Amino acid sequence: MHTDVKNWERAHKQGFESNHPRKTNPTKAFMKSRRAVDLENQKCPIRNVLDRIGDRWSLLVLLNLHEIGTMRFTVIKRAIDDISQRMLSQTLRRLE
Repeated sequence: MHTDVKNWERAHKQGFESNHPRKTNPTKAFMKSRRAVDLENQKCPIRNVLDRIGDRWSLLVLLNLHEIGTMRFTVIKRAIDDISQRMLSQTLRRLE
């Protein structure tokens, strides 16, 4: 079972077992554990790569560069019909 689910279930269970309704907030405990998992993922190099190539345009740009090789900006723009000039420049900057 995923750790987030376990943490949420544990916090939720504690909230129901508590005599005082405000003593334990299961949602708050879950979010706290979620932040700890997010911090671990930020250090992961694979997460960094997926964040860079995970969007729609990055994969198309990389595919065209792989098939054709070195290309000028206008050639890439013509190869990918639907991409705007602004989005192409942002995508190329992110991939640098």
